[in-house]
Amino acid sequence: MTYYALLGSDVLGPDIYGMGSFDAYIPNARTDNSIAYQVGWQGLSFGVAYSFGRDSGGTGNSPGQGTCAGQVPGQSMQCRDWSVMLKYDASNFGVAASYEEQRGGTNAAANFFDGLAPTALTSSSDKDTRTTLGAYYKYGALKVGGGWLGRTVSTASVNTHSNLFYLGAAYNFTPAWLVDGEVYRIVNSDHDTRGTMTTLRATYSLSVRTAVYAQGAYLFNSAKAAYSVSGGGGGTTPPAGVGQTGVMLGMRHTF
Repeated sequence: MTYYALLGSDVLGPDIYGMGSFDAYIPNARTDNSIAYQVGWQGLSFGVAYSFGRDSGGTGNSPGQGTCAGQVPGQSMQCRDWSVMLKYDASNFGVAASYEEQRGGTNAAANFFDGLAPTALTSSSDKDTRTTLGAYYKYGALKVGGGWLGRTVSTASVNTHSNLFYLGAAYNFTPAWLVDGEVYRIVNSDHDTRGTMTTLRATYSLSVRTAVYAQGAYLFNSAKAAYSVSGGGGGTTPPAGVGQTGVMLGMRHTF
């Protein structure tokens, strides 16, 4: 339910230079072997989901965080995942909150994507939790959204917490021209790592299904942080304390 809770307030959404640069689970917020239920009434929505094995295929749903296929004898809670969401959407504003808890397993890990080594989540008692609060407001062609995502990793040997704040805006200059941007700020006092990223994007719709876009972003790292502007990968993560720039031009077609 984390993904659904962020849909209104996270203006850019699952963009390559978006919230996923600080938490790669967000654009990959899915679980295998799960049951989900949502209900809505007069703008109020409630959702709940439960997974018996959040990565039953062993494919690593969340990059850099290992795999977690499911329960084993003696550890029935291994690799479980559950989440809950509550939101309200009116004609020109909305608010949402969610909570998600992931349990550890044999090959699981928790990565804060700040350049430090991932934390092993090898026991079913280990937890990786995310709490979100967000809101948005619309006025004519303008939309403004913002919120907070708090993450806590708890094991027998370590407890680590981070706070991710975001604020974005989008404006339709014409029905075809859309300009949007967002600022993200993450603070992890336990790791002594902090990062700030600004992103700006312009999109021009050629038709109902086709659009061209250009976007750029810059990420500022604190002295011990090594966040990547585009979520990392081979050869793309900067040294600790070094900023990074990302630029992308592209075309999007919806089939």
